[in-house]
Amino acid sequence: MPFKSHIFDLVLCFETLEHVGDEKKVIEEINRISTKNAILVITAPIEFGLILIFKEIFRELISSPIYRGSYSRAYRTNRYTLKEILAAGIFGKTEWVERIPHSHKGYDYRDTLELLSSSWQLIENLNYPIGFFPDSLSYGCILVLKKL
Repeated sequence: MPFKSHIFDLVLCFETLEHVGDEKKVIEEINRISTKNAILVITAPIEFGLILIFKEIFRELISSPIYRGSYSRAYRTNRYTLKEILAAGIFGKTEWVERIPHSHKGYDYRDTLELLSSSWQLIENLNYPIGFFPDSLSYGCILVLKKL
Protein backbone atom coordinates (compact mmCIF):
# COMPACT_ATOMS: atom_id res chain seq x y z
CA MET A 1 0.00 0.00 0.00
CA PRO A 2 1.31 3.45 -0.78
CA PHE A 3 1.47 4.58 2.86
CA LYS A 4 4.34 5.31 5.20
CA SER A 5 5.06 2.76 7.89
CA HIS A 6 3.42 2.91 11.31
CA ILE A 7 0.86 5.66 10.62
CA PHE A 8 -2.58 4.11 11.26
CA ASP A 9 -4.11 3.74 14.73
CA LEU A 10 -7.11 1.92 13.27
CA VAL A 11 -7.07 -0.62 10.44
CA LEU A 12 -10.27 -2.05 8.99
CA CYS A 13 -10.26 -5.23 6.93
CA PHE A 14 -13.80 -6.25 6.00
CA GLU A 15 -14.52 -9.50 4.12
CA THR A 16 -11.10 -9.44 2.45
CA LEU A 17 -8.63 -12.01 3.78
CA GLU A 18 -10.56 -14.99 2.43
CA HIS A 19 -10.19 -13.50 -1.08
CA VAL A 20 -6.45 -12.83 -1.20
CA GLY A 21 -3.87 -15.18 -2.66
CA ASP A 22 -1.28 -14.63 0.10
CA GLU A 23 -2.84 -13.89 3.47
CA LYS A 24 0.58 -13.72 5.18
CA LYS A 25 1.66 -10.91 2.87
CA VAL A 26 -1.49 -8.91 3.59
CA ILE A 27 -0.97 -9.36 7.33
CA GLU A 28 2.66 -8.23 6.97
CA GLU A 29 1.39 -5.08 5.26
CA ILE A 30 -1.19 -4.51 8.01
CA ASN A 31 1.62 -4.84 10.55
CA ARG A 32 3.78 -2.38 8.61
CA ILE A 33 1.20 0.40 8.35
CA SER A 34 -0.22 0.11 11.90
CA THR A 35 1.17 1.89 14.94
CA LYS A 36 1.99 0.29 18.25
CA ASN A 37 -1.28 -0.24 20.19
CA ALA A 38 -3.29 0.12 16.96
CA ILE A 39 -6.72 -1.48 16.71
CA LEU A 40 -7.46 -3.93 13.89
CA VAL A 41 -11.04 -4.86 13.00
CA ILE A 42 -11.53 -7.83 10.69
CA THR A 43 -14.75 -9.36 9.45
CA ALA A 44 -14.59 -12.86 8.06
CA PRO A 45 -16.94 -15.66 7.03
CA ILE A 46 -17.31 -18.81 9.07
CA GLU A 47 -16.87 -21.78 6.76
CA PHE A 48 -17.13 -24.68 9.17
CA GLY A 49 -19.74 -26.24 11.40
CA LEU A 50 -23.44 -26.55 10.78
CA ILE A 51 -23.51 -23.14 9.10
CA LEU A 52 -21.30 -24.51 6.29
CA ILE A 53 -23.90 -27.20 5.58
CA PHE A 54 -26.65 -24.55 5.44
CA LYS A 55 -24.50 -22.34 3.18
CA GLU A 56 -23.81 -25.25 0.85
CA ILE A 57 -27.50 -26.09 0.58
CA PHE A 58 -28.21 -22.44 -0.24
CA ARG A 59 -25.34 -22.32 -2.76
CA GLU A 60 -26.69 -25.46 -4.41
CA LEU A 61 -30.12 -23.89 -4.71
CA ILE A 62 -28.62 -20.71 -6.20
CA SER A 63 -26.64 -22.72 -8.76
CA SER A 64 -29.74 -24.60 -9.90
CA PRO A 65 -30.91 -24.29 -13.52
CA ILE A 66 -33.26 -21.49 -12.48
CA TYR A 67 -30.27 -19.21 -11.83
CA ARG A 68 -27.59 -18.91 -14.51
CA GLY A 69 -25.67 -15.83 -13.35
CA SER A 70 -21.93 -15.43 -12.83
CA TYR A 71 -22.25 -16.48 -9.17
CA SER A 72 -23.56 -19.82 -10.34
CA ARG A 73 -20.60 -20.40 -12.69
CA ALA A 74 -18.03 -19.35 -10.05
CA TYR A 75 -19.60 -21.61 -7.46
CA ARG A 76 -19.49 -24.68 -9.67
CA THR A 77 -15.68 -24.39 -9.88
CA ASN A 78 -15.29 -24.04 -6.08
CA ARG A 79 -17.62 -26.73 -4.77
CA TYR A 80 -16.96 -28.63 -1.59
CA THR A 81 -16.83 -32.39 -1.97
CA LEU A 82 -19.08 -34.48 0.26
CA LYS A 83 -15.98 -35.52 2.25
CA GLU A 84 -15.03 -31.85 2.74
CA ILE A 85 -18.56 -30.91 3.82
CA LEU A 86 -18.55 -33.72 6.39
CA ALA A 87 -15.03 -32.86 7.61
CA ALA A 88 -15.64 -29.11 7.99
CA GLY A 89 -19.41 -29.17 8.55
CA ILE A 90 -19.66 -31.96 11.10
CA PHE A 91 -16.17 -32.10 12.64
CA GLY A 92 -14.94 -28.51 12.05
CA LYS A 93 -11.78 -29.84 10.35
CA THR A 94 -11.03 -27.20 7.72
CA GLU A 95 -7.51 -28.57 7.28
CA TRP A 96 -9.16 -31.46 5.39
CA VAL A 97 -10.66 -29.02 2.87
CA GLU A 98 -8.73 -28.00 -0.24
CA ARG A 99 -8.14 -24.24 0.08
CA ILE A 100 -9.11 -22.36 -3.08
CA PRO A 101 -7.46 -18.88 -3.05
CA HIS A 102 -9.74 -15.93 -3.81
CA SER A 103 -12.79 -17.85 -2.55
CA HIS A 104 -14.35 -18.86 0.75
CA LYS A 105 -13.60 -22.54 0.20
CA GLY A 106 -11.28 -23.83 2.88
CA TYR A 107 -10.89 -20.42 4.57
CA ASP A 108 -10.80 -20.55 8.37
CA TYR A 109 -10.68 -17.36 10.41
CA ARG A 110 -8.99 -19.36 13.19
CA ASP A 111 -5.94 -19.67 10.90
CA THR A 112 -6.01 -15.89 10.48
CA LEU A 113 -5.96 -15.47 14.26
CA GLU A 114 -2.97 -17.81 14.43
CA LEU A 115 -1.11 -15.72 11.83
CA LEU A 116 -1.89 -12.55 13.79
CA SER A 117 -1.06 -13.95 17.25
CA SER A 118 2.62 -12.93 17.26
CA SER A 119 1.83 -9.22 16.80
CA TRP A 120 -1.81 -8.82 17.84
CA GLN A 121 -3.94 -9.65 20.87
CA LEU A 122 -7.58 -10.62 20.36
CA ILE A 123 -9.81 -8.26 22.33
CA GLU A 124 -13.20 -9.43 21.09
CA ASN A 125 -14.68 -12.04 18.79
CA LEU A 126 -18.28 -11.27 17.88
CA ASN A 127 -20.32 -13.64 15.76
CA TYR A 128 -23.05 -12.39 13.46
CA PRO A 129 -25.92 -12.10 12.74
CA ILE A 130 -26.60 -13.17 16.37
CA GLY A 131 -23.72 -12.45 18.71
CA PHE A 132 -24.29 -15.17 21.27
CA PHE A 133 -24.56 -18.01 18.72
CA PRO A 134 -21.53 -20.32 18.53
CA ASP A 135 -19.30 -20.40 15.44
CA SER A 136 -21.11 -23.44 14.06
CA LEU A 137 -24.36 -21.45 13.77
CA SER A 138 -22.95 -18.05 12.80
CA TYR A 139 -22.56 -16.66 9.30
CA GLY A 140 -19.41 -14.72 10.10
CA CYS A 141 -17.39 -13.02 12.80
CA ILE A 142 -15.99 -9.64 13.71
CA LEU A 143 -12.52 -9.82 15.21
CA VAL A 144 -11.20 -6.86 17.19
CA LEU A 145 -7.48 -6.97 17.95
CA LYS A 146 -4.90 -4.69 19.54
CA LYS A 147 -1.32 -4.53 18.32
CA LEU A 148 1.29 -5.60 20.84
